[in-house]
Amino acid sequence: MKAVVIDRPCEAAELEVSELPDPKPAPGMLTIDVAYAGVGYVDVLLRRGDLQSVLPLPVVPGLEVSGYVREIGEGVEGFHVGQPVASMTLLDLGGYASVAQVRPELTVPLDQLGKEIDMAAAAAAIVNLSTAYMTIRNVINMQKGDNILVHAAAGGLGSFLGQMARHFGAGKVFGTVGSPEKTKLAASLGYDELFLRSDFIEPIRKLTGPRGIDAVLDPVGGDMRTLSQELLRPAYFTRNIISFYRSARSAKYL
Repeated sequence: MKAVVIDRPCEAAELEVSELPDPKPAPGMLTIDVAYAGVGYVDVLLRRGDLQSVLPLPVVPGLEVSGYVREIGEGVEGFHVGQPVASMTLLDLGGYASVAQVRPELTVPLDQLGKEIDMAAAAAAIVNLSTAYMTIRNVINMQKGDNILVHAAAGGLGSFLGQMARHFGAGKVFGTVGSPEKTKLAASLGYDELFLRSDFIEPIRKLTGPRGIDAVLDPVGGDMRTLSQELLRPAYFTRNIISFYRSARSAKYL
C-alpha cells in the first residue's frame, strides 16, 4: 500500500509517500480501502514532533477516513466487503494510507443512513462531529437555556459546536472568529452573535448581563482561555472552560 510516514519532525513540503505492506485485519478489526483521509490539527502536531511523548515516531498520521470495507477480521459482524464507511482511527492513526485498519465500534456504515453521503465530507466530519456531540452532551452536560461561547467558530470543530449547542437547546450561542472574512460562514452555523477575537469581552458582557456565560469551548487556547474567564458565571468557573488544543509552543501558555 501507499502511505505517508513521518519519521522525523518536518515541514509539510517534506512529507513523502512510501510503499508499505498491505495490512491484514487483526481479530476484531476491519481494513478499508481509503477514499479520503481527513487532515486535522493533530496531524500538524505529529508532523512537528510535538506528540512524541505519546505517539513516538515513525507514524502514519491520520485520525479519520472514509472508504470501502476491504477485509473483515475474525469476530466482526455487521459489515460487508465493499461497504462504504467512515471511521475514526484515533490513536491507532494510519489514515494517510491507501489501506487502513480500523475498529468496527468506531466505524459508521454510510449505506444505512437513508441518503447518499459525500465520502469526502464523511472523512472530514466524523472526528469533529463526534467531538462536538460528546462535548455538549457529556463533557459540559449543557442544559437547555445555557449560554455558550465558542472560539474559532468557523473552524473545523467550531463549525459543529455551534450547531450542536443550538440543536440541544442552548440559550445564546456566541462565537469568535479571527478575521471579518470568516463571519459570513460562521453566521450560517447556529451562532446568535459573532465577534472578532480581538474584541469580544465587553460586547458579550453587555448581552449576557450578570448571568454571564455557562461554558466556554476553546479550540484556540493561549490568551483566549485567560480572557474568557472574565465571562464565566462564578458557579461554573472551575469546570466549564474546555480547551481542546495547546495553541502555542510558548511556555507561558502551558
